[in-house]
Amino acid sequence: MHSILPFLLSLPLSNAATLFVSHYSGTVNTVTFTPPASASTNGTLTLTQSLRTCGQQPAFLAFDSASRTLYCTDEWAYPQGSLTAIAAPAGGQLSEITKVNAVGGGLANGLYGGTNGSGFIAVAHYQTSTLSTFALPLTRSSTAQQTIKLTQSGPGPNPSRQDAPHPHATFPDLDNRFLLAPDLGGDVIRIYRVDGRGMLTECAGAKTAPGAGPRHGVWWVSPSGEKVLFVVNELGNSITGWRANTPMTGSTACLTLTSISTISAYPNGGAAPRGAKAAEVRVHGNNLVTSNRADKSFGGDDSMATFRILGDGRLEMTGFTSAYGSYPRTFDVSRDGAWVVIGDQTSSNLAVVERDVETGVLRRLVARLDVGTKGRPEAEDGLSSVLWDQ
Repeated sequence: MHSILPFLLSLPLSNAATLFVSHYSGTVNTVTFTPPASASTNGTLTLTQSLRTCGQQPAFLAFDSASRTLYCTDEWAYPQGSLTAIAAPAGGQLSEITKVNAVGGGLANGLYGGTNGSGFIAVAHYQTSTLSTFALPLTRSSTAQQTIKLTQSGPGPNPSRQDAPHPHATFPDLDNRFLLAPDLGGDVIRIYRVDGRGMLTECAGAKTAPGAGPRHGVWWVSPSGEKVLFVVNELGNSITGWRANTPMTGSTACLTLTSISTISAYPNGGAAPRGAKAAEVRVHGNNLVTSNRADKSFGGDDSMATFRILGDGRLEMTGFTSAYGSYPRTFDVSRDGAWVVIGDQTSSNLAVVERDVETGVLRRLVARLDVGTKGRPEAEDGLSSVLWDQ
């Protein structure tokens, strides 16, 4: 008989956890996850609130746990978009604090700078080839502190997707001295030095392989203390590891990145199915997970891939499992590493799966919930973002 003790030890300390979920129809929602009571039972997902907020197309959420504030970008492009601050009190109801005008076409946003790493927020505007920054907290009178229009010399190898710069995310380095922005259109990871006022000064970027289309990134620190950035490449359906070379302090110092290796998001280094698009990437411990959209690898459902991170920053695939829905645009790993919540955009559902905290491999589906109206393939609708309250 197998003991369920390891399973019980992996359960979160609380009986339930909160999820924040955005939907392209114009809502930000809270969902409660109650974990399974045993290895032979399922958990539950329950919609607890749906707040109409964040403009016409809520695209991505960032959460400042210190101030209990959600920041939501509106992807609507014309004539402009918006950035919304939402109060998220522990155990309470979401409420809109303020909504300010922003450049259109906003996608992922990232907190950076200040004494605690959340003094400012940077937004990647995909459609309008722009980065914008705002000082926090947002107020009714807040305007963009900086607006940076990106340029490139010509189209990339995939001209239909790389006709212009298309920044897809923003996030700081581990020392909170630089801001990075993967540019899918330009095949470059753009790097900016951050000063005490949150102002950005461009450094030389890190060029990816032609046609890679870098999308999102996440940091990992090796046992020897090396800082490694893993970037998921949407067009190349791959993950690249980059070694960070952090300079000494100075007003002209710039972070540089050196490529370590690139690995396919599919088993045995295989090519992605036609039309597939790698989406999100997360690291927990010494393991990495990424999501793959539109590959229909599991009877119409798309896929998740897991990797072991080796000591030198290279990746080794450990698992390839179902996303339990269509178009897994977003997912998040719980703080204790026991659960992964997957946000499937087109099927507009959440799926919570068990995660082996030692190997990082994804196990069985324990809960599933439809949220809002279903999306259409390749359209800006359906479920857009999910985060654990952590």
